[in-house]
Amino acid sequence: MVYFSGATHHLIHVTFDGAGGLHIVSYDSHQGLYGTGETTGVTYRGTVAAQTHTSHGTDALPFTFTYVAAYQIIGQGPCDNVVLHVSNHFTINPDRTITAVAHDFRATCG
Repeated sequence: MVYFSGATHHLIHVTFDGAGGLHIVSYDSHQGLYGTGETTGVTYRGTVAAQTHTSHGTDALPFTFTYVAAYQIIGQGPCDNVVLHVSNHFTINPDRTITAVAHDFRATCG
């Protein structure tokens, strides 16, 4: 287990459309992340860039949610580097059915 600490920059943009809907976009940037392996003592640096989109109608539905992020973890050795790509999306329709569900989680080493 590695616990990271560092700085976070969070930006939120909110828009109300002409039909009374609400749209929110947020951007997260984590920089200067630093952590040490709990059992190994190996040190890591990291960066994270994430973006979230949510929108909903006047009665809260339909509701859409999309999250995309890239986590870059850089270790001391040649094989300790990892890039994680995460994306999630779903839509809740006015009849409360959930559609358009998509999840993707990929990790690359090197």
